[in-house]
Amino acid sequence: MMRFVVVLALSPVLAMAAANAAVSGEPPAAERAVNQPAAGEPPAAAAGQELREGGVLSSRIADFPMYIAPTFSAGYSTTNTVAGSRPHMMQVAMGLVVAYQFQKSWARGITLGVATDYRVINQYSAIGMTGANYRGTRWNIASPVVGFDYRGLLLLADFQFLGNYDLRNLASLGGGGVFEVAYSRPWGVRAALTYPLFWRKRIRVGVMGEFVQFSKMHVSMYEEDSDLASRQNIWQSGLTVSIVM
Repeated sequence: MMRFVVVLALSPVLAMAAANAAVSGEPPAAERAVNQPAAGEPPAAAAGQELREGGVLSSRIADFPMYIAPTFSAGYSTTNTVAGSRPHMMQVAMGLVVAYQFQKSWARGITLGVATDYRVINQYSAIGMTGANYRGTRWNIASPVVGFDYRGLLLLADFQFLGNYDLRNLASLGGGGVFEVAYSRPWGVRAALTYPLFWRKRIRVGVMGEFVQFSKMHVSMYEEDSDLASRQNIWQSGLTVSIVM
């Protein structure tokens, strides 16, 4: 009987405390104890938000942000010839770079990805009996990319081993007719140094250099490529522009 009377006496007090908590917006003490994180545990993120580490979202995508950039380049180019001359050429290329840029403190700035490009090669030096015509096209199908970004200054290098250099003009081999000729089995490297300048720093402008060596020649009348007695080397230096997506 005494216990029943005590409960009845406390009921108005408990009801009044619950009403005051509802008005103030503060949860009851029991609920606060349940929601309170244990010692040493990080606080839970608010609904619709993610915790940040140094201003970077703590997720796999944020830790490895994508770098996607269409690229355009133009540069002076030259190659070695049998006669020992150096023809003057120009390469104009359009390509794409897709890469990851690491954001972890131990790897911040490291960039890994792949590049592809298609270029047109024009020759501007005179073409005579002793000088060949090196006008042509080349599709660098895919080349691995490695680079480093230091405070916006981005150095990218790609290593090329795919894509024939197709000569635009047909070649004549003695009295056997006219055939299509291409240089194959390339190996080379291209390096570009760019810095963001325009359009909210999405347009990067810089310089680039390239060296590619071809060790085989493909003639349309033969099924297999033939080894070159002297490897065909192509050098290029010029300007490059990238638009970061």
